[in-house]
Order: sequence, then C-alpha cells, then structure tokens
Amino acid sequence: MSRKTDALSVEQALETALRFCRVTEPELCAIGDCADRILAEDMRAAISSPPFRRSAMDGFAVRSEDLCGASGQKPVILTMLGCNDAGSPVIRHIGKGETAQIMTGGVLPEEADAVVKQEIVELRGQDTAVFSAPAKPGDCFSPIGEDLQEGEILAYAGETVDASALAAGAAAGLSMLSVRKQVRSAVICTGDEITLPGQPLGEGKIYGSSHLYLMTRLRQFGCADAKAYFAGDDPSEIAQMIREQIEAGTQLIVTTGGVSVGRKDYLPAVIDMIGGEILFHGIEVKPGMPSMLSKARDTLILSLSGNPYSCACVFELIAGPMITAMLGKRCIRDRVLQIPAADSYNKRSPVRRILRGCFDGMSVHFSSRQRNGQMAAGIGCNCLIDIPAGSEGIREGDKVRVILINSTL
Repeated sequence: MSRKTDALSVEQALETALRFCRVTEPELCAIGDCADRILAEDMRAAISSPPFRRSAMDGFAVRSEDLCGASGQKPVILTMLGCNDAGSPVIRHIGKGETAQIMTGGVLPEEADAVVKQEIVELRGQDTAVFSAPAKPGDCFSPIGEDLQEGEILAYAGETVDASALAAGAAAGLSMLSVRKQVRSAVICTGDEITLPGQPLGEGKIYGSSHLYLMTRLRQFGCADAKAYFAGDDPSEIAQMIREQIEAGTQLIVTTGGVSVGRKDYLPAVIDMIGGEILFHGIEVKPGMPSMLSKARDTLILSLSGNPYSCACVFELIAGPMITAMLGKRCIRDRVLQIPAADSYNKRSPVRRILRGCFDGMSVHFSSRQRNGQMAAGIGCNCLIDIPAGSEGIREGDKVRVILINSTL
C-alpha cells in the first residue's frame, strides 16, 4: 500500500482530494422534489410561456384599427360579444366593430391586437361598449413567449435548482428534471470518551457534538440522509463500520478523532486494515494539522481531528469543495473574498491559521473566542478568516482573506 505522509498546504490537500472526486450519476425527479438539487442537464422549456396571448389587465379586447380617431368628442361604439375570463376563452374571434370583455389572464380573440382597460370604457346596456381614446397594437397584453420561449435554456447543468427555476420550469411545461444524485455520506465518530446527548455523563466523559455539526453541513451541501455512527477506540470496530459503509455504497465517510500521534490514534492503521490508500496525512494549517484523506475502493474517507473546531474548520476547507465537485456544481461566485477587518487580532501566527468570523457585508469581525474546543464560538459566524503563516497580527482596516460559509450575502 502506498502512503503519502508529508504535510501538504491547504491548496495541495484540496487539489489532491478533488482529483479523486467523481461526479454522481443523474436521476429524473419530479420537479416539486428538486428544490436545491443540482441540474445534471440544461433545463429547457417544453412550451412557451405564456402559451397564448394573455391579457395583462381587466378590460376589452379590440382591433386597434376600429378605434382610430376615437376621442371624447368622437367616441367609437363597439358591439360586445361576451367575456373571456382567465381559463375560459369563450370568445375566440371578433370582427369589425366588435369587442370582447376580457379579464386579467384571459385569452385574446384571434383578431384582437390590443386591450383597453375597463376604467376608460363606458358600458351601455349588456352588449355595447363606448371607447373615447385610440389603442395601439400590443397595448396591455402579453404576447406568446413573453416570459420564455419553447426550447429556451432556463438554467444550465451544474446550477442549483432554486425557487425561480422551479417556477419557471413549471410554467415551461416541465414535470421532471434531470438532477445529480445526492452524495451518500456518513459520519463515524471515534473515542471512548464520547457520550450521546441524553445519556448520563460518566466521569471523564463528554457529550458528542461534532457529529451534529457534520451531519447538518453534509445535508446542507447536498448529501442524502447523512447519519452518524459511534465506534469508540476499538480499531476493529472502526474498521468494520467503515467496511459496512463501503459495502452500502457510501461515497464519502467523515471520521472524527484518531488521526494524530497519540496512543489511540488508530485511523492510519484502520485504513491499512481495510486495504485502503492514504492520499495525504497532514495539512500545514492550524487547527486541523493531522487531518487525513484516504480511499478504499470507490469511497473517500476524510479523517478529521476529534477537536470540535479543528474538525469543523477542515471540513469546510476540504469536504465542502469535495461535495460540490461530486455534485458537478458550477461555482458562479467565488466564496473567497478580500475584506477589511472590523477589529484587531493581536496574536502572532507562525503557521497558517484559520479563525472564525462574521462578515456583515462591509467588513469582517473576529469571533471573540477562537480556542479549538469552543463550539459556541461558531454561533453566528458565517466565514473563516485565513491568516497567513508569519503574520504578526491583524490591525483594524487591514484586508484579510475571507472564506464564506453559511452566508447568504
């Protein structure tokens, strides 16, 4: 088995990870189930929308030539044939000197080329309408295909199906979309000290928390039904859990704990046990230096520190882009920005350091707590702040490299 043990930069580690990511297969899904899924094919309109000439207001469909010269002094009187309500095109034709009342969304009669709003039309009896102003061809109605044309590309492969895409697709006559299958993922937490929330907390034990962060983020990135498993510190049990996930077709396994150099850091040995290959072990960044990526058959295994923020930090740097690649997602906006610091960070950084922060749209604020074991420090944070190796600190107003996470800005 070949093993790569030299520590890589974050960029090298990510490049290595992306080389082994395979795009998931496409599947057809009902359009109503495609929210936030990634298109596997371009979304093309099956029909034009609107598919008929549609009135933009309540009024009267007319032939504009019939109203030439109409004025208050010289009104034009037309015979009203009936009314076209939305969805009920009763009057399909009008001739010279004729009109049809029409409601918003109604179908224009074939010869009509304008709609006159009802507020400026006088009704006399049941079948006579008086017009005191001319009309221009095209007034107050939507032509066929005003919104979209049959065959038009509404969204491209690799784009996320958002609310607008769903609405446009439905209007364009689509009932099914080709989307990428969601990535099958799992979280395996190691460590005899871990206790599940809700259970009594024994001496020397802690409640597990990283699995909830990881499962939430996996689902947000587009993984299907991510579940967590707990293996303690038994290498055989850890190996068996990983084997079971591989057999189940899991494409990405994220493990926590057991990757450093302690007495119970068994993950490198576990990868040996399952016949896997370590692609890298060690990233030149704090926190998360001992992080490791392995491959066993078609499954990628990202092994992260048991320390909560170390785990979360490298997950965002490496796993997020991996899932994006596996879904074939187009990255339209770079999530890395240069942003002025809203406050100072006075600690030296001999090595590259990733801090938690909050970008308010103008500047970035450092979280007041930055220790690796402080999960609460991440509440309200929407970005990571990338401090280069050798930094002597950051002053207010200095531009810093910011990696957006959990951000709608």
